[in-house]
Formats: sequence, C-alpha cells, structure tokens
Amino acid sequence: VDGNSDGRANACRTDCTEPACGDAVVDDAVGEDCDDGNADDGDACLNDCRAHRCGDGFVFAPAEACDDGDVEAGAPDGCSSTCGVDPGFVCFGAPSVCVVAARAHFVSPAPDALANALAAAVDGDAFFLAPGVYDEHVVVEADVAIVGTTGVVLDDDVTPPGATISIASGRSVSLQGLTIENHRGRADVQVDGTARIVGC
Repeated sequence: VDGNSDGRANACRTDCTEPACGDAVVDDAVGEDCDDGNADDGDACLNDCRAHRCGDGFVFAPAEACDDGDVEAGAPDGCSSTCGVDPGFVCFGAPSVCVVAARAHFVSPAPDALANALAAAVDGDAFFLAPGVYDEHVVVEADVAIVGTTGVVLDDDVTPPGATISIASGRSVSLQGLTIENHRGRADVQVDGTARIVGC
C-alpha cells in the first residue's frame, strides 16, 4: 500500500487496482497518450486513452468539420486529409458520411417523413436525420446511406406488423448512428439486399 497513488502515473491505485484507461491519470506504462476520465470520443482524448487525431473517425469540433476515418489525399471524397469538408460536399455523423451537396437530404421527425423522402431516393443519396422518433415503416429501394446522431430512434409501432426497415433485394444500404426499435416482436431490419450497419 505504501507508494500507492490515485494521482501518480504508473502507480498502483489506493484501492490496489492497476493503472487503467479511464482513471484520469496518464499512465504511459500501459500505452496511454491521455486520460481525461470520461467516455466522450468527441473531445481531445478518446475513450481508449488515445489522443484525438484527424483520421480517427471521431469529429473533434471546432478543430474538425468532419472525420471519415482516413487521411488519404487525392480525389475529393468529401472530407479532406485535414478533416475539412471538401467544396461542394456535405458531411454528417462520426465517422463522417460525405456526399455531393445535391445528394444530401435532411429529414426531421414527422409522420412518414423518412418513408416519403426515401420514396424519391436515387442511388448515391444520403439521408441525414435530425434527433427525434421516426414512428414509421421504412422501405429502401435505392443504394443510399441513412445517418443519424444521438437521439435518432426509428420505431415502427404501427400496423400491420413488419420490420422497421426493409431493404429491397439487390440494394446496398448503409445505416449509421441509429437506434432501431420495434415493439411488435418482428425483425427490426429485414435485409433482402446488403446492409452496412455502423453504430446502431
């Protein structure tokens, strides 16, 4: 117990636990770059005690406008190698999904708002959802991205019973940052095509 410390790096803690990420002490012996004691990936220290950097897939505002998880230079992909939004693009979410501005659609909760927006979708569109509950059955018949943030809930609580999201055969859909619920006991996402699901 002598020499234990809750404030000294690399020391056994006063409760006899080993130094660990999340204890608010930077312990280089266990490979920490930083340790702010919280689980927020939107600040300068990620929740795995690595220092934030452009290309890690987490948006650190205001230093970054986007972060799509890569820092490759070359043809614009929407998010630059310095985590700025390329001209003519719109980015949303973490990791950022970026599309040409004309392909970006912003949707707010309202009866059938997402379903109606998706009915007019064409391949390559991206739908960025404002926080709230979207109580509707959604059928996706185009290759699109549906991106939410904290507080976005898709919940099909209407009749007849079915999946909350149905992805048509031959379609490729990216779902990111969504809470998907269904209170009627059926599958939340029915995939007849291909789905890439991130952080849902």
